[in-house]
Amino acid sequence: AVIRRVLATSPPQAVGTLGAGTFNRRHIAESQEGRTLANLDWNLFLAINHLAGQSIWLDRVGIFLAADAFALFAVLLLALWFLPATTEWRRTRERYVVNAVVALAGALLTAHLISLLFYRARPFVAHAVTPLISHATDSSFPSDHTAFAFVLIVALWHVLGRTRWLWLALAIAIGLARVFVGVHYPSDVLAGAALGAVWGALALAVAPWLERVSSPVLERMARWRLA
Repeated sequence: AVIRRVLATSPPQAVGTLGAGTFNRRHIAESQEGRTLANLDWNLFLAINHLAGQSIWLDRVGIFLAADAFALFAVLLLALWFLPATTEWRRTRERYVVNAVVALAGALLTAHLISLLFYRARPFVAHAVTPLISHATDSSFPSDHTAFAFVLIVALWHVLGRTRWLWLALAIAIGLARVFVGVHYPSDVLAGAALGAVWGALALAVAPWLERVSSPVLERMARWRLA
């Protein structure tokens, strides 16, 4: 019946009517897809956050991972910089640490800019969620902690040796813990992980250029240590 009514109109009107119908259908489909993704994000949040408050020990582990465990990556940077090694291996580690710190700064700056441009209320602000840790009501998207962990994992991957998988597991655990304690949605964590991975990969890609810039400084520091 709709098609007959459209064909009964003048050609320009028919084309306009069909175009409007196509646009409306596309808009409805995109709206439904957006709601589906939002529902999936919320259901995943509930599945993880529902575990909070079930065990005091699980809560303590989750709070540590969400609030304090990222400091272990700072310890990792210091260990790679200061632990004894052969001269060649030590300089290699130092170059990777410099690259990782540059990438970390870029990732955190990018995350901050995104949070300013695209505000998203945190779960405990938008819903009846009680967080396990105190947190500001700033934008939830993306997760800075997850970006912090993943940028270092990727940027330092080649110097972590057999421990790289443990560090990757820790980074994933930090992301999940941020959902567990009620301060992020799963999509915030995924975005933070992706952002960190991109900046880490970028640091590896421009490593030769960064090495040319940082090598004179590292050589002077090496002579200072030997003096």
